[in-house]
Amino acid sequence: MVTLTWTSMNIDGYLTHVHQGLNKLEQLIININDIMENRIENNLKSLSKTVLVNLPQDSKTYTLEEFVEMQEDWIRVESQKLKSKNIEVEGAVEDLIQTICSYQLDQHVEPISAEEIQKLSKYYNWSMYQALLHATKYSLNQMKERICGRRNMPKQILKPFFEVDVALQGDHCTLKPTDVEIQIAINKAAGHVLKSTKNVQNWNQKDQPEDQREPFYDWIAKDKEIVKVILLLTGSLQGTKNNINKFLGDFEKHNWLWKRKIDDDLRAFNKTNPQLEDFEEKLIHYTRNEEEVDLIESIHQIGALSLKTENVKIGLKKYISLWKEAYSRDLHKQAKTMLESLTDDIKQIKLKIEKPAKDIDSLGNVMSALEEIRQKESEMEIKFRPVVEMYNLLEAYLPEVMEKEEIDPSTVLDKDWGQLVKQAISTRNDQQGQQASFKKDLIEGINALITDVQDFQ
Repeated sequence: MVTLTWTSMNIDGYLTHVHQGLNKLEQLIININDIMENRIENNLKSLSKTVLVNLPQDSKTYTLEEFVEMQEDWIRVESQKLKSKNIEVEGAVEDLIQTICSYQLDQHVEPISAEEIQKLSKYYNWSMYQALLHATKYSLNQMKERICGRRNMPKQILKPFFEVDVALQGDHCTLKPTDVEIQIAINKAAGHVLKSTKNVQNWNQKDQPEDQREPFYDWIAKDKEIVKVILLLTGSLQGTKNNINKFLGDFEKHNWLWKRKIDDDLRAFNKTNPQLEDFEEKLIHYTRNEEEVDLIESIHQIGALSLKTENVKIGLKKYISLWKEAYSRDLHKQAKTMLESLTDDIKQIKLKIEKPAKDIDSLGNVMSALEEIRQKESEMEIKFRPVVEMYNLLEAYLPEVMEKEEIDPSTVLDKDWGQLVKQAISTRNDQQGQQASFKKDLIEGINALITDVQDFQ
């Protein structure tokens, strides 16, 4: 120690020495604060806020392959950032210790012990672990909330995340991909988040080969909170399974489409001797089923799942079309038979009146055909009506089962019958003109017969 009084001659030198010491201490503090704030604390804060999962907040949906690939690409980049930040912070802590230890202390001041230096290193090592733990936990919780929703917000409307098709498979409706496959994809994504710290190595291992260094992952994977979130994610779809099954169960009311056989049903229907109204009732029933299927939402959301129903709607409508077509073809078969029968009747009568009346016998045939036309003229409209109504029904519900010439049977029948009536009138007029000639021939024939009988006697 040096004793100074007001009369001492080295006061100025002493003050200069003190100011120099204070300046060195101030510079030390500035350097330490710079390292701690800019290179350690800021990096730790940035690292703790790192999001290790890519979860867009809009309503865009993804297939499982897209989701898993998106997470892999995202985590690959973020994991490299974690590794770089860890190296930066570890180097900054080493520089901090070096800065502190390189400061020359007064010989009367005890030097910093190795134990204190070790405590400082362990503190920041623990801080690094906490930052990585926070980033991992935050990312996993973000994924859980995005998929399952928040526990304290039961009425929260989740934005759809996974794109899922609802389709007919065999005799029931299924999801493609299935809920099991979706859960596997979620588990993979959660695993990638957790494993993002596998390349982030713990400190003070530079003397060991890189492949033998312990990563922070070994610590983080054992954390109770992390294990808890992982378990919640591995069962994240359990809460939506009941809603999924209920939604798929709504399609069971259509299972008669594939459980019942069309041929057996049609055979039983025909045994009841069905009328046109019965066919119409069946076709209306199938049309209403089609309309009911059309009303099914194209996209139905359950939790984070966006269920697309386009494929199942197409499948159901195909089944309905098979039923409608079967009954339409059966009705068409009956209608065509009746149409061909009427057309054939008209043709047969037409052939009779077209034969020339060369003698009294052929004249009798023609007159008989004309009489037949006169008798049927009043009842033909009644015979035409059921055929026309059948074809009108077919045209309304399934026009593609008809042939081109059957599109307007009413016009065809009316045209053919009208032509036949006109031809009959013309033939009758012709026969009336030839009546005198046939009468003369008849009288001459009778007189000749009388003469021949008298001669014979």
